Amino acid sequence: MTSYNSIREKVFNISSQVKINEIQTKYELDKLEMKHLQDRELNDYKFNLFSNLTHEFRTPLTLIKAPLELIKEENNLTVVKEKVEYIERNTEHLLKLVNQLLDINKIESGKMPVSYKVGSIAPIIGHVVHLFQEDAEQKEINFTYTLPNSDVQGLFDEDKLEKILFNLLSNALKFTPSNGRIHLHVTAFNEQIVIKVLDNGPGISAENKNLVFEKYYRVNQTGKIVGSGIGLSFVKELVELLGGTIDINSKEQVGTTFTVRIPFTNAKNADVSSNEIFDLQETKVIPISNEFIEKSQSKKPVLLVVEDNSDIQKLIAEIFHHDYKVVRAENGSEGLKLVRSIVPDMVITDVMMPIMDGFEMCDQIKADNTINHIPIVMLTAKVGIQNRVKGMNMGADAYLAKPFSVAELKSMVENIQTQRAKLRNHYAQNPLFTGSEEMVSADVVFVKSATNEVMKNIENEKYGVEDLASSFNMSRYTLIRKFKSVLNNTPNDFIQKIRLEMAKTMLEKKVASISEIAYKVGFASVTYFSSSFKKEFGMSPRDFMQDKNGH
Repeated sequence: MTSYNSIREKVFNISSQVKINEIQTKYELDKLEMKHLQDRELNDYKFNLFSNLTHEFRTPLTLIKAPLELIKEENNLTVVKEKVEYIERNTEHLLKLVNQLLDINKIESGKMPVSYKVGSIAPIIGHVVHLFQEDAEQKEINFTYTLPNSDVQGLFDEDKLEKILFNLLSNALKFTPSNGRIHLHVTAFNEQIVIKVLDNGPGISAENKNLVFEKYYRVNQTGKIVGSGIGLSFVKELVELLGGTIDINSKEQVGTTFTVRIPFTNAKNADVSSNEIFDLQETKVIPISNEFIEKSQSKKPVLLVVEDNSDIQKLIAEIFHHDYKVVRAENGSEGLKLVRSIVPDMVITDVMMPIMDGFEMCDQIKADNTINHIPIVMLTAKVGIQNRVKGMNMGADAYLAKPFSVAELKSMVENIQTQRAKLRNHYAQNPLFTGSEEMVSADVVFVKSATNEVMKNIENEKYGVEDLASSFNMSRYTLIRKFKSVLNNTPNDFIQKIRLEMAKTMLEKKVASISEIAYKVGFASVTYFSSSFKKEFGMSPRDFMQDKNGH
């Protein structure tokens, strides 16, 4: 019995050790997996951080670099002064971004002091309001504000209060579309400053509300991402440093309200003026103006610039205003509407924009037969090869990184126009269009398809523009505009040229009599066929046949 118990104890010990080893092994594997996940999350965080910061810095760098290029070629001192102001403004913006990053690090390391001074709230708010009025006007946003109707004095950290106001209004301006509304509402009572910033932008989804204050998280609006994700995180850090709170109330497709409450001492109670009422539902929807249509009918080709930064919009407009009528939109959704409305000759677009980004706009343009011939140049801070490939896969004709060179952008646009000129020359020499191996574009596909459609129906004398338009699911007017843009020709001339080219080939080969050939290529009248042939080739069908056969 003793021996049995001894064996049993040994078996139990071995079994226990095996289980312990299994548990220990599992623990080590779990620990390794956890470390792997943490490393991956850290790498993703670093990647997103640097990617987002790169995007934020590239815009002001573009608005410094490009005007410097333009100044080199400018003799007008007034224009040079304007460019220098551009550069100065964006240098200050760049400096503000750098300082903001340094401030965040100071707060996190506990080295950011709070500097209270006795002062007035009015100059602080007035300064920020003044800064934003011009930007709001440029973006055609109705910017209103309600302030205490008597001055409020007390102990404030003016610098931090100004930064909180600035970042909240920057965020609202970034997400509010043209013709939208932003309202700043400030009250001060019971030793508390309450700041509300309301906008009627796209709003924030319920799942994103708790994430908007996370560092380097960029709010996702219907799948579109804007900004670096620094501003709101910075605001929260500053508000909490001052012993305050920040809340968000948002509804998709309605708008967003940020509410900040900051305590202060020795304040005088003040009533709030109620003569300005802000109603998010009163936003006006302004239709596309006749100005866009007039521009599209101008002799100059039309260039559509889609960019959410108004300074870059102006810059590109200035670069091309001599050669193009420039139309502007501030996001992909507006840009797409304008493309369908005016059918521009060229689109230059940013990639990262609110509501609809440049990738989606490009994808929708290239998927639509009525507008897919329009060349698209993408400008972006996202310079990675994956983003470049994504843009090209969606049909972008060129892809340029910010900060871009003015000369390089001009060269890209000229090269695209040169390629279109080559297509027109090729077509002029060969109306029975076959294209060539080096010619691969939506334009070439369109012309080939149109040629095939006409060839299939060449004997049908009644086949015309309406039929060709129907084969592309286009209106007659849209087809005419597309032919004008791609070949600088009309669909009617295109059909006629193919009929006459086919007739010429048949006459060379003597496949039938002149009258039979006329009917085979869709002419109901031999007389009209002969006059059209002579107008096109400089001799009658009979003379052409005799000349080709040596008579």
